Amino acid sequence: MTVRRLVEIQKTISPDLLFLKETKNSDDFVLQKLHVLNFSSHKLVPPQGRGGGLALLWNQNVDLEVLKEILITLTSVLRQKVKASLQPSSMVNLKEPREKKFGTSSQP
Repeated sequence: MTVRRLVEIQKTISPDLLFLKETKNSDDFVLQKLHVLNFSSHKLVPPQGRGGGLALLWNQNVDLEVLKEILITLTSVLRQKVKASLQPSSMVNLKEPREKKFGTSSQP
């Protein structure tokens, strides 16, 4: 899933809460990419090694408290009904897809 798809979700569903897993990028990078979604609050868990990374974003009208974070787990309490986008995808690619270039080889 790319930032472009997340913007589309924001425009069509306008969720109050968004949860992403497997962001695989630093917190600074994730915040920079997700800034366009205009959520007022967030909690991030950075990736460990080549995998992992969690991002929980919500609007100011959401009564949410993050209780605990441990490497790959965020424990939180949501005290009201909200429109949410909890993406079932196990991988979120915050980098836009690159165009693949295929070269020719001069090997016999």
